[in-house]
Amino acid sequence: MIIKPHIPTIYSLMLENLLRRLPENHPTYVKLTDRFGREKAGFQGEQRLDYALSKLNFNHYTLHDIRLPFNRTFFQLDSLIVTPRFLLMLEVKAYRGQVLSRNDFSQTIQQPRPHETEKIYDDPIVQVEEQKFQFSTWLEHQRIPLLPIETLVVMTHPHVILQASDRTDYFRDRVIPLSKLSSKLREINQKYKQEFMNLRESKHLAQKIAKAHTPYTPNILERWKLEFEEILPGVCCPECTHLGMERKNRRWECTRCGHRSIDAHLSALKDYYLLGNKTITNREFREFVGLESESSARYMLQKSLKSAGKTSASKYLLEFDYSKDFIRQKKR
Repeated sequence: MIIKPHIPTIYSLMLENLLRRLPENHPTYVKLTDRFGREKAGFQGEQRLDYALSKLNFNHYTLHDIRLPFNRTFFQLDSLIVTPRFLLMLEVKAYRGQVLSRNDFSQTIQQPRPHETEKIYDDPIVQVEEQKFQFSTWLEHQRIPLLPIETLVVMTHPHVILQASDRTDYFRDRVIPLSKLSSKLREINQKYKQEFMNLRESKHLAQKIAKAHTPYTPNILERWKLEFEEILPGVCCPECTHLGMERKNRRWECTRCGHRSIDAHLSALKDYYLLGNKTITNREFREFVGLESESSARYMLQKSLKSAGKTSASKYLLEFDYSKDFIRQKKR
């Protein structure tokens, strides 16, 4: 049973929004594109786990993309499987091409395609073992009896080629391709005979972990050292995604494809929210969507948002729900 499913992170939505509203010739654009590409690839890689996990023939609860507090910071678990007998942490990597693991320097070297530049990463085994320590400490602080914790690194890309420079057994037992995940999990399940909790208690534990999840919601402009003045204003066309709709006869009309919409400004309000704003004034709204009429702006804002005042300088509250207003609509 899935307690916490795969959903795009709010950080990835912020990156996508920022890319849409940053000029392509901006010095930060290439770095943002690379970062968003890695976020997207990682999410798609984690989604590939679902079929393998659906074939498991023992009771378990699954959580994906968990971020938990640790001292004054946080740690991330890609996927966690909770059973009455053990816990399993999965570190998911979407590397493609040849991937060489080197134990002597705790490195993983990726060559995506021939003649492409090699990329060097930290050893994912070391990474997941550190997460195991942090998770064990978190469980202890929650006064949860410590269960056996297993760890695995799963390479989810269908065209990955795994190699090891030395100590092959060290990597073979800990780093596996996705095709081996189901059988490996059944092997781990056979290893543990004693139940440390019943099924109801294991579900309660999974729900408690899900409740403690704390999404990463940075101020995206500060995170990337950008000023608001560098952001492109405008209303994005829901049909062709062109950033340049104009208000005509109480409709928004795309200057590229001609698509017309009554409420395209709602997506602009969400974009404004993802840029780190919790409120918006009439003037700020008009500047952001390219609207001259103060009365038209007031009508749209009053119809869509709650007001924090009754004067011309009133602020309107941007109170969007992450799962309802972003994730659910993105799936449609």
